[in-house]
This record gives sequence, C-alpha cells and structure tokens, in this order.
Amino acid sequence: MARDDVASQRDDARKRREKRRELRTAIDAARVNQEELQKPECDDLERAVDAADAMNEGVDKPREMCLDMEHYGQLAAFSLERTKRLGPRGGAAVSAKAFLQSLRRRWGEEVRWERLGT
Repeated sequence: MARDDVASQRDDARKRREKRRELRTAIDAARVNQEELQKPECDDLERAVDAADAMNEGVDKPREMCLDMEHYGQLAAFSLERTKRLGPRGGAAVSAKAFLQSLRRRWGEEVRWERLGT
C-alpha cells in the first residue's frame, strides 16, 4: 500500500515538473515573439491564449498557478498594447484594409459567403 502511495506521489511530482516546464517554455516563447503578438493584424495572440487555456487544464498547485498567472498576465499586457495600437493615436496605426483582413482571417471561414452573394 505504501509503495503505491510513493509511486503515485512520484508520478504526480513528475507531471507537475512537466507542466512547469511547459509553462516556462510558453512564457519564454511569448517573450521572444512579443512584437509579433502585439501586432493588431496578426492572430498569433489568439492562438497563444487558446494554448494557455489548454495548458491551464490540470493546474491546481501553487507553483504551477504562479507560472500560469504569469503567462496570462504577460498575454494580457500584450493584448493591452495591441488594443492601444488600434487607436487613432496609436504608435502603429492600422489601416482599415489590414483590420478587415485580420477579421476575415479570424472569423471569415465561419461566414457563408455564397449566401451573402459574394
């Protein structure tokens, strides 16, 4: 009985280490791709948030929660900067064409264009 408990604890510790490694890798990747994630015309930020949501599954211990929240905080900061760039006084003004292309890439596949007559 005790051996099963020890084996279970070791397995849990191994899984937690792997989860922390995965979260640190995601944080580092986001830091490296920071400029690309902040571009309004790029949809990499949405993919990064979806990946963060997937990594969030099974996070229930404090050490993993800290890394998870650091990653979400980082993505939220990128989102804020991205939103600032959309404004009229933003540092990187976005053309209407680039904005519409971004919308179409993100949501255009779900629209039945033939029904709209285009």
